Amino acid sequence: MAEAQLPFQHPRHRFHSSDVYFRYRIVFSKSEDLIYLSHIDLIRSLERIFRRADLPVRLAGKFHPMPRIIVALALPLGVHGLREILDVELTVSLNSDSILEQLRGQSPHGLIFDSCVAVPNKVSSRVIRLGYRFFIPSHALEAVRLKLGDLPERGPWEMDRSERRATLSPSSGVLALAEDGLESNNLEEWIGTGSRIKAEPSRSLRRIDLHQVIESIKLSGNYLEAILKFGEGGTAKPEEVLRLVDAESLMSQGERVERFLLEMADDSGPLEPSPLAGTVPAERESK
Repeated sequence: MAEAQLPFQHPRHRFHSSDVYFRYRIVFSKSEDLIYLSHIDLIRSLERIFRRADLPVRLAGKFHPMPRIIVALALPLGVHGLREILDVELTVSLNSDSILEQLRGQSPHGLIFDSCVAVPNKVSSRVIRLGYRFFIPSHALEAVRLKLGDLPERGPWEMDRSERRATLSPSSGVLALAEDGLESNNLEEWIGTGSRIKAEPSRSLRRIDLHQVIESIKLSGNYLEAILKFGEGGTAKPEEVLRLVDAESLMSQGERVERFLLEMADDSGPLEPSPLAGTVPAERESK
C-alpha cells in the first residue's frame, strides 16, 4: 500500500538556535472572540502562526530551547487589545512587509497584524505607559462624572488590593509563597520531590495608592480613559480603575474595555521604583 501524502509541505525554515539573529517589533490587535483567549494560549497560538507562516524564529535556552517571541505585556481576559506589541527574533534578515504578509495569511479572525519594523537586538521590551478605555452606559455617566470630580486632586486615591497566596506544606517544613497564580503541582515537579504538597489558598489585602500610577483619567463621550504609569511595582488593574469611580460592576456586565496604548522604554536602563512596589499590607497597617 502506498504511503499517504500529507496535504502540506515541510517548512523551509525550521525553528533553531543561532548566535546570529535579527529582531523585529510587531504591532497587533486582539479583539472579537479572541478577547477570551488567555495569555498562555495566545503565546501558543502565536508560535503556531509563525510556524505556519514559515518564518525562521530563533530558539534560545540550553536545556529546553523556546521560541524568542516576546509579548510586551499580558492582556487581561475580556479586554480588547488595540495596540499590542511583540518582539520576535529571526535567524534570517527578512523584509518587514514580507513578514507581515506571511503572518496575515495565517492569522485567525480577531488577530490583526498592523505593522512590523526592524529594531536593534538589544532594544528594551519594557512597558512604561499604558492606556485603558472603558465604555460607560448613558445611565451611569453622571454618577461617574460626579465621582471623578470628588477625587482629591493631589491624592491619595487609596484602596485595598486582594492578592491570592498559596501556603505549601511539604513533608519537611512549611514554604509560604505569595506569587499570583502559582500551581502547586508544577512546583512539586520543579522541586523534584515525591513528598505530598498541600496547598492552602488564602487572600491577603495590600493597600495601594492609584494616584501614584494614574497619569490622567477623564471622560470622553461615553468612554472613561485612563493613562497609567508602569514601574517595578506594576500598575493599576482595569477593575481597580473602575472601582475608583464606583463602576467596577461594569466589568462583570460585559461592557467594552479596550487597551489602546502601550508605550515602550527607549533604553534598557533601570526602572524607577513605583510606589506600588513598597506599600504596606493593609492587615499590618491596621494594627
